[in-house]
Amino acid sequence: MTKLNGSGTLKGGLSVVALVISVLLTATTAHAQFGEATAPHDWCDALLPTTVIEELAGGFDGRIERRTSSLVEETEGRCTRTYSVDGQRLTDDLVLLVSPGGSVDGAVRNVRFIGDTGSADDVTAHYEWVDDLGDLAFAYFGPYSPTGTVWHFTVAFAMNGHVVEVAYYNWDDGLPGKFVQSLEEVIEIARRIASVLGS
Repeated sequence: MTKLNGSGTLKGGLSVVALVISVLLTATTAHAQFGEATAPHDWCDALLPTTVIEELAGGFDGRIERRTSSLVEETEGRCTRTYSVDGQRLTDDLVLLVSPGGSVDGAVRNVRFIGDTGSADDVTAHYEWVDDLGDLAFAYFGPYSPTGTVWHFTVAFAMNGHVVEVAYYNWDDGLPGKFVQSLEEVIEIARRIASVLGS
């Protein structure tokens, strides 16, 4: 891995990547709670089955459940969903976003732009390019909120014309339901997704 930016003193604010995912996460969670979720798509289920998270995550009690958003309907090539332990909605979530990049080159450009912009704007997070993951990939972790009560581990990569983002949000809330322990686990989950996209 090639390091992009080391961690530093928290100055507040979010990176471009965190801001984009923040909007999508808020919308997905809110509509999952208060709106009628759209039907999950088989393509997205095959891309990241709950059993893969249970296999690769660091250990937890309970069962991983997934829920979709009522904002964005899942289709082949487009996924918007969250995973949590026993369907809990008010603590840690793993978010999966998949969108078309227009082309193989377009997807790579999107990921490179997000990585370059985020690492330049956010000195509070650790950024690194990830080798041997899709056509281009980077990973980062750091505070998700200015108060530091929420941390995130995120991987974004381009693969066969898709842009994929996998983000785990760890809330310092003392509640059960935590299931990812490190950025490395999110990278391994992303590698499993890439293997499906490449098959």
